[in-house]
Amino acid sequence: MPAGTGRGDRGSQTLAAAFSAVVRHVDDGIVIVDDDDRIASINRFLARAAGVAESEAVGRRASSLIGWTEADATTAKPLTTSVVLRTDQGDRRCAAVVLPVERENGGRLRIVIVHEPAEPAPAALSDFERRVLDILRRQRATGPAAGTSGHIEVIMIDAVKQHMGPRWRTVSERVMGVAATMIEQRLALGEACTRIADTSFIVAFATRDLDEAARRAEAIAADILTHLLGDSEAAGNFVVNASAAPLDEWPVGDPSVGGGTLRHAEAGLDLRIAASRDSYRERVARGIAALIRDAGLSCRVVLRQGRASGLLLAELDAASLAAEAGLRQAGVFPRTHPEVGLLRLTLSIDRLYRALDEIHGPPPVMVVPLSFAMLSDRHGVEQFLALARPLPPALRRQLILMVTGLARDTPRSRLTDIAQRLAPFCRRVSAAIDGLDDAPIDYPDFRPTGLLVQWTPDLAQEIRQNGDRLRRLSARAHRHNCLIVVQGAADALDRKRLEAEFAVDLIVDEAAPEKPTE
Repeated sequence: MPAGTGRGDRGSQTLAAAFSAVVRHVDDGIVIVDDDDRIASINRFLARAAGVAESEAVGRRASSLIGWTEADATTAKPLTTSVVLRTDQGDRRCAAVVLPVERENGGRLRIVIVHEPAEPAPAALSDFERRVLDILRRQRATGPAAGTSGHIEVIMIDAVKQHMGPRWRTVSERVMGVAATMIEQRLALGEACTRIADTSFIVAFATRDLDEAARRAEAIAADILTHLLGDSEAAGNFVVNASAAPLDEWPVGDPSVGGGTLRHAEAGLDLRIAASRDSYRERVARGIAALIRDAGLSCRVVLRQGRASGLLLAELDAASLAAEAGLRQAGVFPRTHPEVGLLRLTLSIDRLYRALDEIHGPPPVMVVPLSFAMLSDRHGVEQFLALARPLPPALRRQLILMVTGLARDTPRSRLTDIAQRLAPFCRRVSAAIDGLDDAPIDYPDFRPTGLLVQWTPDLAQEIRQNGDRLRRLSARAHRHNCLIVVQGAADALDRKRLEAEFAVDLIVDEAAPEKPTE
């Protein structure tokens, strides 16, 4: 398919050039967040600091890597702030600069430059913030050399994406890697290329001739498309577009981009940062207090062959889930705030105490999710133990604790240690796995009573095409007296097939949750 031609957004290209100047001057972590709050790109420094592979980080929610306020995450102007960097060794407070980049469709990318201080950052303007502001000031005072910028998109066709199912992202990432190499090979000395999203590259051409830049962008796009035609997985599945736009010099001394306005902003920036931090902390504290005060349960019934099994999966009601999601956007997670991570357990204990006092038959067995990240943190474990130690044996027998949030590379020994720590305070311990991957489960030592599988559209499509992975998972679990539980399969035909063909033991009924409780 021939490459398309058109003018890109000038503001987007100009800010992208400013970003390139910043990157050349700082040796810090950089992450690019797209319109859907997902990580579009991450540099090696930040990936290494967070303890994740670059390829694994791309596509994840930005909130899984950085904790920032809603104002920071939606800013339309460059700003300095502080964020929480979430790593495999714990959370760390870091200084950061957020640079928004406008896109032609009206959305924005956000380029976040993260600096890990050797000690807690003071309330005043940090050296890192001053350094980045100084770079931006010099960039605005002198302006980039006039030239042109190219925009190249390599887009997988939607119908192909749906046909490929879960494999589409892997194929797309491989193709983008090939495209990046081909672009870089076709640039002259002094020209540069930066990937700014899942599908887009910004290319800074040295020429002032817009027509020449457009021809070069189209030629690169055509070369990429020709290369893809020889790839059995990519041939005919991608569209490659190209465009070019002027990259004018920025006006020197313009108060709207430099000069007095910037100096006044810098002079008061330390006070603004301190005030913003105080406001953020107060807002988070009020939100947590309101969630804990008003939270209610809306448990899901767990079915065995279409009938209630006596198990209930503890879940918050709709209003509480919405409040929890709002706090998550503000950087509140079970690991950072265990009182939120333990809320389902707290409400379940309250319900079971009341059920033990009643004479309407045996109380239910509650399956209560607990975050692996929270249980990996000393503070989270201490709060769990403070809640669990006073429980009488009669109540512990009604609890199944389920470890959630497991990644495919979760260390087996660490998960087993956590399971053994939970075991004295409950009937049994279970786990929610990532897809169909039970690699973190050491069956003989962990001895889980069940593994919960989330039924997603991608998983449903994979199983309809080939269910061998689910069959093997069920066989491994059953050899160790472990049940397979599926959550989210609301279709009656899917439920029957799961039970009959794949030996799934239990299904969480999402269609008819219990009545919420206060």
